[in-house]
Amino acid sequence: MQNINPGPGAIWSNIRDMPALIYDADCGFCTTSAMWLAKRGKFETQAWQFHENLEDLGLDFDAVTSASHWVVDGRVVASGAEAIGEALKQRGGVARILGGITNARPVRPIARVVYSRIAKNRHLMPGGTAACKVPTR
Repeated sequence: MQNINPGPGAIWSNIRDMPALIYDADCGFCTTSAMWLAKRGKFETQAWQFHENLEDLGLDFDAVTSASHWVVDGRVVASGAEAIGEALKQRGGVARILGGITNARPVRPIARVVYSRIAKNRHLMPGGTAACKVPTR
C-alpha cells in the first residue's frame, strides 16, 4: 500500500479511501514524524494545508495547528496522543505494541501530557525550526 503526500499546491479531496493521519506540514518535526509513521503503515498522511474540506471533518485552524488527527471513513476518530497511537498501531512491528500501550486506558493520561508538551515545544525538537512553533492568537 502506497502512502502519498502531495507537494505544494496539491489538494486532498477524498479522505474516505483509507485511514489518514492529518498533520502540520509547516513543521519539520511533524512532517518527519508523519513520514516515519507512514513508512510501513497502512494509511495516508495528509498535510492539513492541502486538505480542502477541513470543516467537513469538524476541524478548524486551532485544531490542526495544535494536534495531529486520525481520520477513518471521513471522520476524525482520534486527536493528539491517541492519533499518534493509532498511527503507531498501523505502522506494525514494535510500533504496533507502542501504539497499543499509548492508547491503553491507564497510560492515556500520561500520553496526553507528553504529547501536549512535545506539541508546544515542537520547534525545539530534532528537525524543528521557528516555523514549527504552535501559533498563538
